[in-house]
Amino acid sequence: EGVAEISELAFVAHSGGTIVGSLKYWPVLIGPGHRGLLLGPLAVHRDVRGQGCGLALMERTLPLAAQMDHRLVILVGDLPYYQRAGFSQAPLGTLELSGPVDPARLLWLELAPGASQGVGGLVGKCASAPPGTRSSRAGQAATTPRSGRSSAGSR
Repeated sequence: EGVAEISELAFVAHSGGTIVGSLKYWPVLIGPGHRGLLLGPLAVHRDVRGQGCGLALMERTLPLAAQMDHRLVILVGDLPYYQRAGFSQAPLGTLELSGPVDPARLLWLELAPGASQGVGGLVGKCASAPPGTRSSRAGQAATTPRSGRSSAGSR
């Protein structure tokens, strides 16, 4: 609340002119001074679930986040789903979120080697977007391959 998503990483997936998926990232502070990104929500229309739309959105945006010098992405989710994009469970007790969260569902992904070293503590709002990014409500549009399978692509 009160923090805008990173607009360069806000994507939607289209199939046949219909939006079938979306993904956003938010700037966060972890502990006393580590910046990170919070992935979510990742939403996929029920008609295309299980067809790779969510994974394609992550495969499109995670390299962009790395190119923008983001180093660590966290999320709350199911490990079997997100590990396909490289996420792993954050060591228990490392990350804390306000409100009830199952610690086993706290996942992270290093976008740079060693990015998680020394990171820990309460995850909170980041007052501003990290350098090299801007926060706004405008998102990116994703293209759909001719196969009809929805995925994230270039503008």
